[in-house]
Amino acid sequence: MSTTTSQESLHLILRTPVVPGAPRMPQASRLWDLYLAMSPQHYRRCYTFPRTPPTPAGTSLARPIYAPIRRLPTEIFVRIFLLHSDAFTPAFRTPFPTQPSYEVEAELDRLANTHLLTLSRVCGHWHHIVINTPALWSTFNLNGVLWSSSYHLEKTMVLLAAGLERSRNMPIEVSIFDESVLPLPRRVFELLAHHCHRWKAAEFYCVMESIDLSVLRGRLSVQKLEIDLRPMPHAIGFLVDTFQLETLVLPSSLLAKIGPIPFEQLTDLACERVGPPHLTRAISAAAQLSHGSHFHLSAVGEDSQSFPVCIPPKMSAISRFSCRLVGNSYTRQAYRGLGSIFASLSLPNLEEMWLTSIGYPKIISEWSHAQFCELSERSGFHRSLKVLRIAEILITEEDLISVLSSLTSLEYLEIADKHRVDGEGADLVVLTDDFLRAVTFQPGRRLIPRLCHFTCASQLQFTDHIFVMFVASRLEVCSSCAFRVEICTLVGGEGTAALPALLHELRVQSNSRFDYDYTSEA
Repeated sequence: MSTTTSQESLHLILRTPVVPGAPRMPQASRLWDLYLAMSPQHYRRCYTFPRTPPTPAGTSLARPIYAPIRRLPTEIFVRIFLLHSDAFTPAFRTPFPTQPSYEVEAELDRLANTHLLTLSRVCGHWHHIVINTPALWSTFNLNGVLWSSSYHLEKTMVLLAAGLERSRNMPIEVSIFDESVLPLPRRVFELLAHHCHRWKAAEFYCVMESIDLSVLRGRLSVQKLEIDLRPMPHAIGFLVDTFQLETLVLPSSLLAKIGPIPFEQLTDLACERVGPPHLTRAISAAAQLSHGSHFHLSAVGEDSQSFPVCIPPKMSAISRFSCRLVGNSYTRQAYRGLGSIFASLSLPNLEEMWLTSIGYPKIISEWSHAQFCELSERSGFHRSLKVLRIAEILITEEDLISVLSSLTSLEYLEIADKHRVDGEGADLVVLTDDFLRAVTFQPGRRLIPRLCHFTCASQLQFTDHIFVMFVASRLEVCSSCAFRVEICTLVGGEGTAALPALLHELRVQSNSRFDYDYTSEA
Protein backbone atom coordinates (compact mmCIF):
# COMPACT_ATOMS: atom_id res chain seq x y z
CA MET A 1 0.00 0.00 0.00
CA SER A 2 1.47 3.37 -1.01
CA THR A 3 2.11 6.17 1.42
CA THR A 4 -0.55 8.38 -0.19
CA THR A 5 -3.17 5.64 0.03
CA SER A 6 -2.28 4.96 3.65
CA GLN A 7 -2.70 8.61 4.61
CA GLU A 8 -5.99 8.95 2.77
CA SER A 9 -7.32 5.78 4.41
CA LEU A 10 -6.23 6.90 7.85
CA HIS A 11 -7.86 10.29 7.36
CA LEU A 12 -11.05 8.57 6.25
CA ILE A 13 -10.99 6.43 9.38
CA LEU A 14 -10.45 9.47 11.61
CA ARG A 15 -13.41 11.25 10.01
CA THR A 16 -15.71 8.24 10.38
CA PRO A 17 -17.75 7.95 13.64
CA VAL A 18 -16.86 4.92 15.74
CA VAL A 19 -19.81 2.51 15.67
CA PRO A 20 -19.45 -0.78 17.62
CA GLY A 21 -19.90 -3.81 15.43
CA ALA A 22 -19.75 -1.90 12.15
CA PRO A 23 -17.88 -3.66 9.28
CA ARG A 24 -14.39 -2.40 8.66
CA MET A 25 -12.93 -1.51 5.28
CA PRO A 26 -10.60 -4.33 4.15
CA GLN A 27 -8.06 -1.97 2.65
CA ALA A 28 -7.74 -0.10 5.98
CA SER A 29 -7.61 -3.11 8.29
CA ARG A 30 -4.01 -2.67 9.34
CA LEU A 31 -4.43 1.09 9.73
CA TRP A 32 -7.47 0.49 11.94
CA ASP A 33 -5.49 -1.81 14.20
CA LEU A 34 -2.73 0.78 14.35
CA TYR A 35 -5.25 3.48 15.27
CA LEU A 36 -6.60 1.34 18.11
CA ALA A 37 -3.12 0.81 19.42
CA MET A 38 -2.53 4.55 19.46
CA SER A 39 -5.89 5.42 21.09
CA PRO A 40 -6.36 5.94 24.84
CA GLN A 41 -7.24 2.95 26.98
CA HIS A 42 -10.81 4.12 27.57
CA TYR A 43 -11.63 3.67 23.89
CA ARG A 44 -10.69 0.04 24.10
CA ARG A 45 -12.67 -0.38 27.32
CA CYS A 46 -15.82 1.12 25.82
CA TYR A 47 -15.87 -0.92 22.63
CA THR A 48 -15.04 -4.56 21.89
CA PHE A 49 -12.78 -5.09 18.90
CA PRO A 50 -10.91 -8.12 17.57
CA ARG A 51 -7.48 -8.62 19.07
CA THR A 52 -4.78 -6.94 17.05
CA PRO A 53 -1.15 -7.91 16.60
CA PRO A 54 1.46 -6.03 18.65
CA THR A 55 2.04 -2.45 17.63
CA PRO A 56 5.05 -2.20 15.29
CA ALA A 57 8.14 -0.66 16.81
CA GLY A 58 8.38 3.07 16.43
CA THR A 59 4.63 3.81 16.31
CA SER A 60 4.66 5.19 19.87
CA LEU A 61 5.97 8.46 18.48
CA ALA A 62 2.74 8.87 16.48
CA ARG A 63 0.45 8.20 19.47
CA PRO A 64 -0.03 11.89 20.53
CA ILE A 65 -0.44 13.00 16.93
CA TYR A 66 -3.50 10.80 16.30
CA ALA A 67 -4.99 10.92 19.81
CA PRO A 68 -8.79 11.42 19.63
CA ILE A 69 -8.62 14.71 21.56
CA ARG A 70 -6.62 16.22 18.70
CA ARG A 71 -9.63 15.70 16.46
CA LEU A 72 -11.50 18.45 18.34
CA PRO A 73 -11.82 21.75 16.46
CA THR A 74 -9.93 24.72 17.84
CA GLU A 75 -13.23 26.43 18.65
CA ILE A 76 -14.10 23.62 21.09
CA PHE A 77 -10.72 23.94 22.78
CA VAL A 78 -11.24 27.69 23.17
CA ARG A 79 -14.64 27.14 24.77
CA ILE A 80 -13.23 24.58 27.20
CA PHE A 81 -10.31 26.84 28.08
CA LEU A 82 -12.66 29.78 28.70
CA LEU A 83 -14.72 27.72 31.13
CA HIS A 84 -11.55 26.62 32.88
CA SER A 85 -10.29 30.19 33.15
CA ASP A 86 -13.64 31.45 34.51
CA ALA A 87 -13.45 28.86 37.29
CA PHE A 88 -10.62 30.75 39.02
CA THR A 89 -11.17 30.66 42.78
CA PRO A 90 -11.86 32.64 44.80
CA ALA A 91 -14.15 34.67 42.57
CA PHE A 92 -13.29 38.30 41.91
CA ARG A 93 -14.44 40.71 44.65
CA THR A 94 -14.75 37.81 47.11
CA PRO A 95 -13.22 38.41 50.57
CA PHE A 96 -10.14 36.30 51.27
CA PRO A 97 -10.34 34.23 54.46
CA THR A 98 -6.56 33.84 54.76
CA GLN A 99 -3.53 36.09 55.15
CA PRO A 100 -3.20 39.27 53.02
CA SER A 101 -0.02 37.88 51.45
CA TYR A 102 -2.01 35.03 49.95
CA GLU A 103 -4.53 37.53 48.59
CA VAL A 104 -1.81 39.42 46.73
CA GLU A 105 -0.39 36.23 45.21
CA ALA A 106 -3.86 35.02 44.22
CA GLU A 107 -4.68 38.32 42.51
CA LEU A 108 -1.38 38.23 40.64
CA ASP A 109 -2.22 34.71 39.49
CA ARG A 110 -5.64 35.94 38.36
CA LEU A 111 -4.11 38.77 36.35
CA ALA A 112 -1.47 36.46 34.86
CA ASN A 113 -4.20 33.95 33.99
CA THR A 114 -2.17 31.09 35.43
CA HIS A 115 -4.95 28.62 34.67
CA LEU A 116 -4.38 29.22 30.96
CA LEU A 117 -0.61 29.26 31.25
CA THR A 118 -0.74 25.85 32.91
CA LEU A 119 -2.77 24.49 30.00
CA SER A 120 -0.32 26.00 27.53
CA ARG A 121 2.41 23.71 28.89
CA VAL A 122 0.57 20.48 28.03
CA CYS A 123 1.73 20.38 24.41
CA GLY A 124 2.70 22.59 21.53
CA HIS A 125 -0.81 22.53 20.06
CA TRP A 126 -2.40 23.76 23.28
CA HIS A 127 0.34 26.36 23.72
CA HIS A 128 -0.41 27.73 20.26
CA ILE A 129 -4.14 27.94 21.03
CA VAL A 130 -3.68 29.62 24.42
CA ILE A 131 -1.13 32.21 23.36
CA ASN A 132 -2.67 33.04 19.97
CA THR A 133 -6.37 33.25 20.87
CA PRO A 134 -7.16 36.86 21.87
CA ALA A 135 -10.57 35.92 23.31
CA LEU A 136 -8.82 34.04 26.12
CA TRP A 137 -7.07 37.26 27.21
CA SER A 138 -9.99 39.70 27.01
CA THR A 139 -10.88 40.01 30.73
CA PHE A 140 -8.85 42.07 33.19
CA ASN A 141 -9.86 42.03 36.86
CA LEU A 142 -7.65 44.18 39.07
CA ASN A 143 -7.90 44.25 42.86
CA GLY A 144 -6.47 47.14 44.86
CA VAL A 145 -3.98 44.84 46.62
CA LEU A 146 -2.01 44.71 43.36
CA TRP A 147 -0.57 48.17 44.05
CA SER A 148 -0.23 47.84 47.81
CA SER A 149 3.54 48.04 47.33
CA SER A 150 5.92 49.21 44.60
CA TYR A 151 7.13 45.64 44.11
CA HIS A 152 3.64 44.33 43.44
CA LEU A 153 2.88 47.33 41.23
CA GLU A 154 5.84 46.54 38.97
CA LYS A 155 4.64 42.94 38.63
CA THR A 156 1.13 44.18 37.87
CA MET A 157 2.36 46.47 35.09
CA VAL A 158 4.31 43.65 33.42
CA LEU A 159 1.41 41.19 33.59
CA LEU A 160 -1.16 43.76 32.48
CA ALA A 161 0.93 44.81 29.48
CA ALA A 162 1.45 41.17 28.47
CA GLY A 163 -2.28 40.44 28.69
CA LEU A 164 -3.22 43.51 26.68
CA GLU A 165 -0.72 42.54 23.99
CA ARG A 166 -2.11 39.02 23.76
CA SER A 167 -5.67 40.35 23.50
CA ARG A 168 -4.62 42.14 20.28
CA ASN A 169 -7.65 43.97 18.85
CA MET A 170 -10.27 41.96 20.72
CA PRO A 171 -12.87 43.95 22.76
CA ILE A 172 -11.91 43.71 26.42
CA GLU A 173 -13.65 43.86 29.82
CA VAL A 174 -11.94 45.85 32.58
CA SER A 175 -12.84 45.78 36.26
CA ILE A 176 -11.02 47.63 39.05
CA PHE A 177 -12.14 47.07 42.63
CA ASP A 178 -10.41 48.69 45.59
CA GLU A 179 -12.05 49.25 48.97
CA SER A 180 -8.95 50.87 50.47
CA VAL A 181 -8.06 54.54 50.46
CA LEU A 182 -5.12 54.01 48.11
CA PRO A 183 -5.54 55.92 44.85
CA LEU A 184 -5.44 54.09 41.57
CA PRO A 185 -1.87 54.42 40.18
CA ARG A 186 -1.70 56.75 37.23
CA ARG A 187 0.45 54.20 35.34
CA VAL A 188 -2.26 51.56 35.55
CA PHE A 189 -4.97 53.92 34.36
CA GLU A 190 -2.88 55.32 31.49
CA LEU A 191 -2.07 51.82 30.24
CA LEU A 192 -5.75 50.85 30.28
CA ALA A 193 -6.82 54.21 28.81
CA HIS A 194 -4.49 53.59 25.86
CA HIS A 195 -6.84 50.71 24.95
CA CYS A 196 -10.12 52.42 25.93
CA HIS A 197 -11.36 52.23 22.34
CA ARG A 198 -11.52 48.45 22.90
CA TRP A 199 -13.43 48.55 26.20
CA LYS A 200 -16.59 46.51 25.88
CA ALA A 201 -17.42 46.67 29.59
CA ALA A 202 -15.69 48.68 32.30
CA GLU A 203 -16.14 48.84 36.06
CA PHE A 204 -14.32 51.28 38.34
CA TYR A 205 -14.80 51.09 42.09
CA CYS A 206 -11.78 52.92 43.42
CA VAL A 207 -10.14 56.20 44.43
CA MET A 208 -9.18 58.33 41.41
CA GLU A 209 -7.33 61.32 42.78
CA SER A 210 -5.28 63.38 40.28
CA ILE A 211 -6.41 61.23 37.34
CA ASP A 212 -7.73 63.06 34.31
CA LEU A 213 -10.73 61.17 32.98
CA SER A 214 -11.21 63.63 30.14
CA VAL A 215 -8.67 61.62 28.10
CA LEU A 216 -11.50 59.13 27.55
CA ARG A 217 -13.74 61.69 25.90
CA GLY A 218 -14.73 60.71 22.37
CA ARG A 219 -12.70 57.49 22.45
CA LEU A 220 -14.99 55.09 24.33
CA SER A 221 -16.83 52.30 22.55
CA VAL A 222 -17.94 50.75 25.82
CA GLN A 223 -21.35 49.04 26.03
CA LYS A 224 -21.54 48.63 29.81
CA LEU A 225 -20.05 51.09 32.29
CA GLU A 226 -20.10 50.91 36.10
CA ILE A 227 -18.44 53.72 38.02
CA ASP A 228 -18.22 54.51 41.71
CA LEU A 229 -15.40 57.01 42.08
CA ARG A 230 -14.01 58.33 45.33
CA PRO A 231 -13.69 61.22 45.92
CA MET A 232 -16.44 62.52 43.69
CA PRO A 233 -14.85 64.29 40.72
CA HIS A 234 -15.90 67.61 39.29
CA ALA A 235 -17.79 67.76 36.02
CA ILE A 236 -15.76 65.62 33.66
CA GLY A 237 -18.03 64.90 30.68
CA PHE A 238 -16.19 61.84 29.40
CA LEU A 239 -19.40 60.17 28.20
CA VAL A 240 -19.63 62.46 25.18
CA ASP A 241 -19.94 60.52 21.91
CA THR A 242 -20.30 57.10 23.60
CA PHE A 243 -22.63 55.90 20.87
CA GLN A 244 -22.50 52.22 21.88
CA LEU A 245 -23.21 52.70 25.58
CA GLU A 246 -26.21 50.59 26.64
CA THR A 247 -25.80 49.95 30.39
CA LEU A 248 -24.79 52.56 32.96
CA VAL A 249 -24.42 51.93 36.70
CA LEU A 250 -23.45 54.80 39.00
CA PRO A 251 -24.32 56.43 42.33
CA SER A 252 -26.94 59.15 42.13
CA SER A 253 -24.42 61.73 43.39
CA LEU A 254 -22.51 61.36 40.11
CA LEU A 255 -25.49 62.04 37.86
CA ALA A 256 -24.84 65.79 37.84
CA LYS A 257 -21.03 65.54 37.71
CA ILE A 258 -20.14 63.39 34.73
CA GLY A 259 -21.58 65.75 32.17
CA PRO A 260 -24.11 64.92 29.46
CA ILE A 261 -25.40 61.34 29.63
CA PRO A 262 -26.99 59.76 26.53
CA PHE A 263 -30.09 58.56 28.40
CA GLU A 264 -32.09 58.04 25.21
CA GLN A 265 -29.79 55.25 23.99
CA LEU A 266 -29.51 53.38 27.30
CA THR A 267 -31.29 50.07 27.76
CA ASP A 268 -30.30 49.74 31.45
CA LEU A 269 -29.73 52.49 34.01
CA ALA A 270 -28.93 51.72 37.65
CA CYS A 271 -28.72 54.42 40.31
CA GLU A 272 -27.01 53.18 43.46
CA ARG A 273 -27.23 54.48 47.04
CA VAL A 274 -30.02 56.92 46.34
CA GLY A 275 -30.79 58.77 49.56
CA PRO A 276 -33.71 61.16 50.09
CA PRO A 277 -31.73 64.23 48.91
CA HIS A 278 -30.93 62.56 45.57
CA LEU A 279 -34.28 60.87 44.89
CA THR A 280 -35.50 63.73 42.68
CA ARG A 281 -32.33 63.57 40.58
CA ALA A 282 -32.64 59.80 40.06
CA ILE A 283 -36.31 60.06 39.10
CA SER A 284 -35.47 62.80 36.60
CA ALA A 285 -32.89 60.48 35.01
CA ALA A 286 -35.49 57.70 34.71
CA ALA A 287 -37.84 60.13 32.96
CA GLN A 288 -35.33 60.50 30.12
CA LEU A 289 -35.06 56.78 29.34
CA SER A 290 -36.68 55.41 26.21
CA HIS A 291 -39.39 52.78 25.83
CA GLY A 292 -38.27 49.23 26.55
CA SER A 293 -35.47 50.19 28.95
CA HIS A 294 -34.82 49.00 32.50
CA PHE A 295 -34.42 51.33 35.48
CA HIS A 296 -32.89 50.00 38.70
CA LEU A 297 -33.02 52.04 41.89
CA SER A 298 -31.06 51.21 45.04
CA ALA A 299 -32.79 53.37 47.63
CA VAL A 300 -31.26 54.14 51.03
CA GLY A 301 -33.13 55.73 53.92
CA GLU A 302 -34.20 55.53 57.56
CA ASP A 303 -37.04 56.76 59.73
CA SER A 304 -34.96 59.71 60.88
CA GLN A 305 -34.52 61.00 57.33
CA SER A 306 -37.15 63.08 55.58
CA PHE A 307 -38.40 62.01 52.18
CA PRO A 308 -39.53 64.43 49.50
CA VAL A 309 -43.18 63.36 49.45
CA CYS A 310 -44.26 66.36 47.36
CA ILE A 311 -42.35 65.48 44.19
CA PRO A 312 -44.66 65.91 41.19
CA PRO A 313 -44.85 62.54 39.42
CA LYS A 314 -42.58 62.33 36.39
CA MET A 315 -43.54 60.20 33.42
CA SER A 316 -41.08 57.56 32.27
CA ALA A 317 -41.35 55.20 29.29
CA ILE A 318 -39.40 52.36 30.95
CA SER A 319 -40.67 48.79 30.63
CA ARG A 320 -38.92 47.29 33.68
CA PHE A 321 -38.50 48.79 37.13
CA SER A 322 -36.54 47.11 39.93
CA CYS A 323 -36.00 48.68 43.32
CA ARG A 324 -33.67 47.47 46.06
CA LEU A 325 -34.61 48.96 49.41
CA VAL A 326 -31.71 49.44 51.82
CA GLY A 327 -32.42 50.24 55.45
CA ASN A 328 -29.94 50.59 58.30
CA SER A 329 -28.21 47.33 59.19
CA TYR A 330 -26.91 48.78 62.47
CA THR A 331 -30.19 50.04 63.89
CA ARG A 332 -32.10 47.23 62.11
CA GLN A 333 -34.47 49.76 60.55
CA ALA A 334 -36.14 48.97 57.27
CA TYR A 335 -36.50 51.39 54.38
CA ARG A 336 -39.56 53.62 54.83
CA GLY A 337 -39.58 55.65 51.64
CA LEU A 338 -41.31 53.29 49.19
CA GLY A 339 -44.36 55.53 49.17
CA SER A 340 -42.26 58.51 48.05
CA ILE A 341 -40.88 56.47 45.15
CA PHE A 342 -44.37 55.41 44.05
CA ALA A 343 -45.66 58.98 44.36
CA SER A 344 -42.87 60.42 42.17
CA LEU A 345 -43.39 58.15 39.15
CA SER A 346 -45.82 57.65 36.30
CA LEU A 347 -45.09 54.49 34.27
CA PRO A 348 -47.59 54.00 31.43
CA ASN A 349 -45.46 51.38 29.63
CA LEU A 350 -44.31 49.37 32.65
CA GLU A 351 -44.41 45.60 32.17
CA GLU A 352 -42.32 44.34 35.11
CA MET A 353 -41.88 45.51 38.71
CA TRP A 354 -39.50 43.83 41.15
CA LEU A 355 -39.05 45.02 44.74
CA THR A 356 -36.43 43.56 47.10
CA SER A 357 -35.22 44.34 50.64
CA ILE A 358 -31.58 44.22 51.70
CA GLY A 359 -31.30 42.19 54.91
CA TYR A 360 -34.41 40.13 54.17
CA PRO A 361 -35.95 38.28 56.01
CA LYS A 362 -34.59 40.02 59.15
CA ILE A 363 -35.14 43.52 57.72
CA ILE A 364 -38.33 43.89 55.67
CA SER A 365 -39.60 47.03 53.99
CA GLU A 366 -43.32 47.76 54.26
CA TRP A 367 -45.74 48.05 51.38
CA SER A 368 -47.17 51.51 50.62
CA HIS A 369 -50.65 50.58 49.53
CA ALA A 370 -52.29 53.96 48.92
CA GLN A 371 -49.37 55.31 46.88
CA PHE A 372 -49.19 52.14 44.76
CA CYS A 373 -52.90 52.29 43.97
CA GLU A 374 -52.49 55.90 42.83
CA LEU A 375 -49.48 54.92 40.72
CA SER A 376 -51.41 52.01 39.20
CA GLU A 377 -54.35 54.21 38.31
CA ARG A 378 -52.41 57.05 36.67
CA SER A 379 -50.06 54.62 34.85
CA GLY A 380 -52.72 52.21 33.63
CA PHE A 381 -51.20 49.05 35.13
CA HIS A 382 -54.42 47.18 34.32
CA ARG A 383 -53.38 47.09 30.67
CA SER A 384 -49.56 47.03 30.87
CA LEU A 385 -48.15 45.35 34.03
CA LYS A 386 -47.36 41.67 33.41
CA VAL A 387 -44.83 40.79 36.15
CA LEU A 388 -45.07 41.66 39.86
CA ARG A 389 -42.42 40.33 42.26
CA ILE A 390 -42.94 41.47 45.86
CA ALA A 391 -41.90 38.41 47.88
CA GLU A 392 -39.54 40.48 50.07
CA ILE A 393 -42.05 43.23 50.86
CA LEU A 394 -44.31 43.23 53.91
CA ILE A 395 -47.83 43.32 52.49
CA THR A 396 -51.03 42.09 54.12
CA GLU A 397 -53.45 39.65 52.53
CA GLU A 398 -56.14 42.33 52.29
CA ASP A 399 -53.84 44.79 50.50
CA LEU A 400 -52.57 42.07 48.17
CA ILE A 401 -56.06 41.10 47.04
CA SER A 402 -56.89 44.79 46.56
CA VAL A 403 -53.80 45.26 44.38
CA LEU A 404 -54.51 42.18 42.25
CA SER A 405 -58.11 43.18 41.66
CA SER A 406 -57.00 45.90 39.23
CA LEU A 407 -54.08 44.08 37.51
CA THR A 408 -56.02 42.32 34.78
CA SER A 409 -52.95 41.89 32.53
CA LEU A 410 -50.74 40.25 35.17
CA GLU A 411 -49.08 37.01 34.03
CA TYR A 412 -46.39 36.41 36.68
CA LEU A 413 -46.85 36.83 40.44
CA GLU A 414 -44.28 36.25 43.18
CA ILE A 415 -45.31 36.56 46.85
CA ALA A 416 -44.21 35.08 50.18
CA ASP A 417 -45.29 34.47 53.74
CA LYS A 418 -43.03 36.01 56.37
CA HIS A 419 -41.46 34.34 59.42
CA ARG A 420 -39.07 35.57 62.08
CA VAL A 421 -35.40 34.58 61.97
CA ASP A 422 -33.43 34.78 65.22
CA GLY A 423 -36.17 36.93 66.68
CA GLU A 424 -36.02 39.49 63.85
CA GLY A 425 -38.33 40.14 60.94
CA ALA A 426 -42.07 39.56 60.96
CA ASP A 427 -44.65 36.78 61.11
CA LEU A 428 -47.25 37.22 58.40
CA VAL A 429 -49.20 34.72 56.31
CA VAL A 430 -50.71 35.88 53.02
CA LEU A 431 -51.11 32.54 51.24
CA THR A 432 -54.26 31.45 53.05
CA ASP A 433 -57.44 29.67 52.07
CA ASP A 434 -59.20 33.02 51.68
CA PHE A 435 -56.52 34.29 49.31
CA LEU A 436 -56.63 31.07 47.24
CA ARG A 437 -60.41 31.28 46.99
CA ALA A 438 -60.08 34.90 45.83
CA VAL A 439 -57.75 33.99 42.95
CA THR A 440 -59.70 30.86 42.01
CA PHE A 441 -61.93 31.35 38.97
CA GLN A 442 -65.59 31.42 39.99
CA PRO A 443 -68.78 32.52 38.21
CA GLY A 444 -68.70 36.30 38.11
CA ARG A 445 -65.20 36.58 39.64
CA ARG A 446 -61.96 36.31 37.68
CA LEU A 447 -59.06 37.87 39.55
CA ILE A 448 -55.85 38.26 37.46
CA PRO A 449 -57.34 36.28 34.54
CA ARG A 450 -54.09 36.04 32.54
CA LEU A 451 -51.95 34.59 35.32
CA CYS A 452 -49.78 31.73 34.00
CA HIS A 453 -46.87 31.64 36.49
CA PHE A 454 -47.32 31.68 40.27
CA THR A 455 -44.32 31.66 42.63
CA CYS A 456 -44.57 31.66 46.42
CA ALA A 457 -42.66 30.97 49.61
CA SER A 458 -45.15 29.60 52.08
CA GLN A 459 -45.60 28.28 55.60
CA LEU A 460 -48.22 25.94 54.08
CA GLN A 461 -51.03 27.17 56.29
CA PHE A 462 -53.63 26.49 53.64
CA THR A 463 -55.74 23.49 52.72
CA ASP A 464 -54.24 21.28 50.02
CA HIS A 465 -57.43 20.70 48.05
CA ILE A 466 -58.18 24.45 47.92
CA PHE A 467 -54.75 25.05 46.39
CA VAL A 468 -55.42 22.30 43.84
CA MET A 469 -58.79 23.87 43.03
CA PHE A 470 -57.03 27.17 42.36
CA VAL A 471 -54.67 25.52 39.87
CA ALA A 472 -57.41 23.43 38.26
CA SER A 473 -59.62 26.48 37.70
CA ARG A 474 -56.80 28.14 35.76
CA LEU A 475 -56.42 25.11 33.53
CA GLU A 476 -60.16 24.76 32.89
CA VAL A 477 -60.66 28.32 31.68
CA CYS A 478 -57.89 28.16 29.08
CA SER A 479 -57.65 24.71 27.52
CA SER A 480 -54.64 25.66 25.37
CA CYS A 481 -52.55 27.62 27.91
CA ALA A 482 -49.89 26.29 30.25
CA PHE A 483 -49.71 27.08 33.96
CA ARG A 484 -46.69 26.80 36.25
CA VAL A 485 -46.43 26.88 40.04
CA GLU A 486 -43.26 27.19 42.14
CA ILE A 487 -43.60 26.56 45.88
CA CYS A 488 -40.83 26.93 48.43
CA THR A 489 -41.79 25.75 51.91
CA LEU A 490 -40.41 27.93 54.70
CA VAL A 491 -38.76 26.49 57.78
CA GLY A 492 -41.46 25.51 60.26
CA GLY A 493 -44.17 25.03 57.65
CA GLU A 494 -46.95 22.68 58.74
CA GLY A 495 -47.77 21.21 55.36
CA THR A 496 -48.23 17.53 54.58
CA ALA A 497 -46.74 15.24 51.98
CA ALA A 498 -50.08 15.10 50.15
CA LEU A 499 -49.69 18.34 48.20
CA PRO A 500 -46.80 17.20 45.94
CA ALA A 501 -48.74 14.01 45.14
CA LEU A 502 -51.88 15.97 44.28
CA LEU A 503 -49.92 18.36 42.06
CA HIS A 504 -48.27 15.45 40.28
CA GLU A 505 -51.65 13.86 39.62
CA LEU A 506 -52.95 17.15 38.26
CA ARG A 507 -49.96 17.42 35.94
CA VAL A 508 -50.68 13.96 34.53
CA GLN A 509 -54.35 14.79 33.99
CA SER A 510 -53.54 18.07 32.26
CA ASN A 511 -51.42 16.44 29.53
CA SER A 512 -48.35 18.37 30.70
CA ARG A 513 -50.05 21.77 30.42
CA PHE A 514 -49.39 22.16 34.14
CA ASP A 515 -45.93 22.07 35.68
CA TYR A 516 -44.72 22.67 39.21
CA ASP A 517 -41.58 22.89 41.32
CA TYR A 518 -41.83 21.99 45.02
CA THR A 519 -38.78 22.75 47.18
CA SER A 520 -37.94 23.37 50.82
CA GLU A 521 -36.05 26.28 52.35
CA ALA A 522 -32.50 25.38 53.31
